[in-house]
Amino acid sequence: MARLLHAGRLVAPVCLALAGCLPAIPTGSGSDTGSLFDVGLADLGVDFDTGGTVTPPDGSDDTDAGSGSGQPELPTPTLAEVASTVLVPACGDCHISQTLGSLWLEPNAALRDRLLASSLQAAPTPLVTPGDLDASYLWRKVEGSHLEAGGLGEPMPLARSPLTELQIDLLRRWIAGGAPP
Repeated sequence: MARLLHAGRLVAPVCLALAGCLPAIPTGSGSDTGSLFDVGLADLGVDFDTGGTVTPPDGSDDTDAGSGSGQPELPTPTLAEVASTVLVPACGDCHISQTLGSLWLEPNAALRDRLLASSLQAAPTPLVTPGDLDASYLWRKVEGSHLEAGGLGEPMPLARSPLTELQIDLLRRWIAGGAPP
């Protein structure tokens, strides 16, 4: 069940009704008029006895979608999306044009194999462990917990702007989603 305040379509009318901004609406019982609350909110699935929850018209429970936030789950990105959005722009100066730290991130057919290989800084920890962020050294380097995993050096990217929220989310979803090709 979605909370009343989470159901975007009901928030504005309910707030306006509470503020007295909506006129009385006929309830269908003679000449009586009522408020918005008298006009079929129960038909919309609102149940004030259970904390003001709303059942979507299709009867589904939308809070089970995605991460439990009521938002639909975003699809797992592909390696090509991660490479073009994260690896090339944020890591390319050091790990494509050069191979600093013995890590070459050139987006070619062997990139995924190189990412699934053991990290040279924290062997035998793989750079990417599909489905497991904590066991992925690349993720730990980005989030700054690489030293706890036995790694070396500084968080990445080094001497550059940090990754954007979009880049971090894309990398996180790719690794957590099984690091598909």
